[in-house]
Amino acid sequence: MTSTLLRRFDRDKIRPALALLRPDVAYPLPDDVTVHVLGYRGAHTFLATARRLRRLIEATEPDVVLSNVNATSLVTGWALRGAPRRPRWVARIGAHPQENDRGIRKVVARRVYGRADRVVVNSRGLGEAVAAHYPWLVDAIEYVPNPTDFELIDALAQEPPPLQRPTGTPVIVAVGRLFRPKRYDLMLRAFAEVLSACSAELWICGDGPERRALRRLSSRLGIEGSVRWLGFVDNPYTVMRQADLFLMTSENEGLPNALIEAQGLGLPAVSTDCPHGPGEIIEDGGTGLLVPVGDATGIAGATTRLLLDEPWRVEVGRAARSKVRDQFDAVELTAAWERCLLATDKR
Repeated sequence: MTSTLLRRFDRDKIRPALALLRPDVAYPLPDDVTVHVLGYRGAHTFLATARRLRRLIEATEPDVVLSNVNATSLVTGWALRGAPRRPRWVARIGAHPQENDRGIRKVVARRVYGRADRVVVNSRGLGEAVAAHYPWLVDAIEYVPNPTDFELIDALAQEPPPLQRPTGTPVIVAVGRLFRPKRYDLMLRAFAEVLSACSAELWICGDGPERRALRRLSSRLGIEGSVRWLGFVDNPYTVMRQADLFLMTSENEGLPNALIEAQGLGLPAVSTDCPHGPGEIIEDGGTGLLVPVGDATGIAGATTRLLLDEPWRVEVGRAARSKVRDQFDAVELTAAWERCLLATDKR
């Protein structure tokens, strides 16, 4: 999302710069964007990182600071405490605070979020959750979905893929970090049930702390020969382009970019109807199928139905492409972000 906005902002309206907690850049950045690295190395460096950000804000005197997702919003809110010249602050919350703002993070969040001039959420369900968790923010919450650069995705999808799909075997693709909230353990159990009904391969793009445990689980389930562990893929769109179906089994989300991108490439999807986002992206039965959270058998059944009915699968994929491109295209949503950032109201 950040990369898309930085590339698409109208430079006659906005001159952007980027501050990173760590020197990790996985997406393309425009040449005219200055990048500052704050040197965050874990919770013990939180205060030092906030001080560095405060000094950067004082030195560069921005009109607006946009903090992207919960963790950077906490650093930003702390940095702005006592700032002699406080810029307008737009805090974007991209995940359910009940799941992400725990322990000391919850304490900090309650102290700093009230200073935000605007709190942007990327799904309506998440907005309701934030309002329930932080009721004093109700008047500051604004819904602006993630802008998706389908023009760029279409071009990247045509690049050479890291592997070729097998002839005559349907391919299911999943994209995301291998950690507990994504519930890849559930996905593997569901996929084992799929294989009892039809042949298929599951291609997983992503890495994370659960990789070894998940590979051991796939071995115990006897499905390791049908699962491809691709790790972090710089260009997952070449993988998506070859797939027949996108699968997501998360227990919570904000607004899953990978699901939007896959649907935009014409993939029907099977997803858990988790809070928040999938139910706002997928039209159940029309552009994909929604299944209750934690229901491996339901996931397997929905996946099998789509795999075995190719004409329906193609029809659903075509409808998915049309729907998400209308709903999440970067042109209109970048303009919405510009309006949000250029507003002059301050709390």
